[in-house]
Amino acid sequence: MKNSSLTKTKLNIIDPHSKGGKLKIKFKDVAGLHEAKIEVSEFVDYLKNPGRYTKLGAKLAKGALLTGPPGCGKTLLAKALAAESSAPFISMNGTEFVE
Repeated sequence: MKNSSLTKTKLNIIDPHSKGGKLKIKFKDVAGLHEAKIEVSEFVDYLKNPGRYTKLGAKLAKGALLTGPPGCGKTLLAKALAAESSAPFISMNGTEFVE
């Protein structure tokens, strides 16, 4: 886990390719959120197999934004997405944004 010093905002990055940066949360660990897990698992396939989608003319996404009330499972689902796709997980707390 790294803290960014590039901005005034506290930014946590967990890179699965760095030593000790492995996330252990998987989709099976996320209770409920059935429809959200289906949508996110499609995004994981998109991240793992981008060639399949670019052949069909799809443009690669630069990221995803999960919205919802506090405590609904957004962060847990995002961590599972990062772990399943071996993508870095970047988290920011909205209350710490600085203009």
